[in-house]
Amino acid sequence: MLRLRGPRPGLQRDGFTIIELMLAMVVTGIIGAALVRTMISSNRFIDRVESGREARGAARAGMNLAATELRMVSAGTGIEAATATSLTIRVPFRIGVACASTIGIPGLLVASMLPADTTIATTSLGYNGFAALQSTGEYSYANSVLDPVNGTTTLCTGAPANLSIVPGSSVMAMTAVSLPTAVTPGTPVVFWRRVRYEIAPSTVLPGRTALWRRQLNNLNAVTQSDEIASPLDSASRFGFFINNTRTVSDTVPTALANIRGVELRFTGQSVRTVRGTARAEQFRVLTSIFFLNRPD
Repeated sequence: MLRLRGPRPGLQRDGFTIIELMLAMVVTGIIGAALVRTMISSNRFIDRVESGREARGAARAGMNLAATELRMVSAGTGIEAATATSLTIRVPFRIGVACASTIGIPGLLVASMLPADTTIATTSLGYNGFAALQSTGEYSYANSVLDPVNGTTTLCTGAPANLSIVPGSSVMAMTAVSLPTAVTPGTPVVFWRRVRYEIAPSTVLPGRTALWRRQLNNLNAVTQSDEIASPLDSASRFGFFINNTRTVSDTVPTALANIRGVELRFTGQSVRTVRGTARAEQFRVLTSIFFLNRPD
């Protein structure tokens, strides 16, 4: 008669029990969920960092270019129009000294202009006229419909100017201008261009706000318009320092000649919204710029 024998004592079976499998699945699920949450958090963090970089880039790009030109503006006569979202300024871009002048209409001014980088000094970027320094310390601006042309060197080296031409400089003549009084030889002279910085709707990103740089002619018509920074928060503004007041004003003074400086308040935004949020990342920059040749 045959007998069925059970497992020998001391021997273990291969494999897992149902309980062990369930425990392993639970542990694996917990670890997997933790890893997924970590990956999601990491991706959101990276997305926020990238969005923050976009916002900083938009704010700083606009501030850097605007600040570069605003630092060259002369107090008293350098601002033609201003609002909380728009500044029309006269930007000097080349400096020299007067050699000779002829008063009247049309008048003539010849000046020896100091060496300058051709990418900056070229009139193709805009030229609206010249300005001569007055005894008050302010510049008197004159509009010009014609670009400067090469002038006669002897008008600078001969009497009464008797100037030494700096190597690399050029003698330029401003013709067909209104010159009511003669400009004394040796008087500082600058070329200037009319520029408007404006916070206005973006065309690159419809529905968003941008900082624009607009080139204007002598009739205040826009000849070139560039969207230099976007997107910005719609609350971005210009502030104003009036006379010797240290605090910035949100209100434009009645007399623009009293503006001694401006404050740039730009809040850049990211193009995309950050994952997990309903808004764009923001970065605010604020800088104060005071004008040159202050009379006080």
